[in-house]
Amino acid sequence: MLATAGRAGASIKTDDGLLVSEPIASLPGTVVDTMGGGDATLASSVQTFLSDGVPTDAAGWQQLLASAMRIAAATCRSEGALLRVPPAL
Repeated sequence: MLATAGRAGASIKTDDGLLVSEPIASLPGTVVDTMGGGDATLASSVQTFLSDGVPTDAAGWQQLLASAMRIAAATCRSEGALLRVPPAL
C-alpha cells in the first residue's frame, strides 16, 4: 500500500508487513502548486515497477520512494500539476 502524506512525505507497507517511509525531497526553487504531488508519486512508483520490477527488500523500496519524492518535489515546483522530472534523474 502506498500512502502519500503531503509535507510528511510518503510510505509503503508491503504484503509481508515491511513499512518504509521517506520524507519530502528538498529541491531548489519554490513550491508553487501542490496539485499533482500524490499523482507524481504514484506515477513514479508504477514506472519503477514496470521498468525494474517490484522491489524485493527494504533498500529497494527506500530507493523507489526517494525517487518518487524527488519527482513529486519537481512536479510541485511547476504550475498545473504536470509531471516533472528533476534534472538529476
